[in-house]
Amino acid sequence: MDIKKDSHLHEKGSGKLMAAPITSTPVLKGKDLVDLVTDLRKPDINRDRRQKALKALKIVTKG
Repeated sequence: MDIKKDSHLHEKGSGKLMAAPITSTPVLKGKDLVDLVTDLRKPDINRDRRQKALKALKIVTKG
């Protein structure tokens, strides 16, 4: 990382990192909001797959 070119630094070249400002998030309206609510009600069909992948990752990282 080039400290001199980073726009999130307090002072250029000081080496102190500052958090980026929080930007606004889009507000869901109409069809987008309905789609989100409908999607949240669906069963989580990939939960099993994620748990198996996490278990395999833990085995690999222990060694």
